[in-house]
Amino acid sequence: RDRGMMIMTHVGDPEIWCNAPGRGLGPRPTADTGSPLVDAYLWIKIPGESDGSCTRNTGGTIDPEYGIVDPPAGSWWPDQAHTLARNAAPGPSSRDCPRSTCCSTAARAPPRSCANARPNAMSSWPPEETTRWYEDKVRRYGYDHRGLGFRNKSSQEKRFEALLQLGDLDGASLLDVGCGFGDLLEFLKDRGIEPVYTGIDVCKPMIERCRERFDDDHAIFRVADVMEFEPIMNYDYVVASGLFGLDAEGSRERIRPTLERMFAWSRIGMAANFLSTRSPQPVDGRVYVDPAKALEAGLSLTASARLDHTYLPNDFTLYLYKTPAWQLET
Repeated sequence: RDRGMMIMTHVGDPEIWCNAPGRGLGPRPTADTGSPLVDAYLWIKIPGESDGSCTRNTGGTIDPEYGIVDPPAGSWWPDQAHTLARNAAPGPSSRDCPRSTCCSTAARAPPRSCANARPNAMSSWPPEETTRWYEDKVRRYGYDHRGLGFRNKSSQEKRFEALLQLGDLDGASLLDVGCGFGDLLEFLKDRGIEPVYTGIDVCKPMIERCRERFDDDHAIFRVADVMEFEPIMNYDYVVASGLFGLDAEGSRERIRPTLERMFAWSRIGMAANFLSTRSPQPVDGRVYVDPAKALEAGLSLTASARLDHTYLPNDFTLYLYKTPAWQLET
């Protein structure tokens, strides 16, 4: 028989195909190709194995797509495998679709900006009143704590200090949900704490501000809604500060599912702060949460939960851990 050849469909710039984000598995390997000139379609590597270090021409060691140092080539990467399976597209037959789509570069829909975000039945995108509220704050006060609704910088930093009690964030992968202007990252850096940081926020102008502010940093900022965000991997820690403060339509109903998603994304633990129903001077238009009910909700997710109501009279932080401390003791 005449010699044949193997045609690889994924060759090109390795910084594009190496551990490419957002991809899915294509048609399964088969000898039923529908063409007498093609013997078989193959997967030439095990789906879920890392391609090795991919730094996207940044010159560093961190893969900016994932915010981590990628696993060594050939190592099993569960989160990558899950993504490939979740995005799999085996639908078309090999006769109708002779080329594999496992490395498709089809563009996804662009993220929505803060100005045109709209809620839907399965989403926690803020309604228009929330958008207008933050835009008004930014117009009045600019890019500081008041633009995020904090009364003063001290109260913002006290909340950040409480988040530090979650664990050792230095060198850890950290997801900041509702990152705003990236103030938490600046707070950490000022104290010599350098996490592998990813920040998400529904407001595109805020994310653009973060990218300008940390343009020489390896931090990743993405426009994303917490109820639609699908991380390629889990993070050591997941935090949220000020995420649940504004009493907009549907905001109270979003709290529980948001906590569930944040905890699911964490490897070690998560923390989130809330305005407390024990506040001596509650303010109209804000969401106040009963600390006892918050702790009860946390304990429904994990046996290892604690709550700190000591740093401010109107605020508390809930901490949830994957592994109870008593199981870590040697």
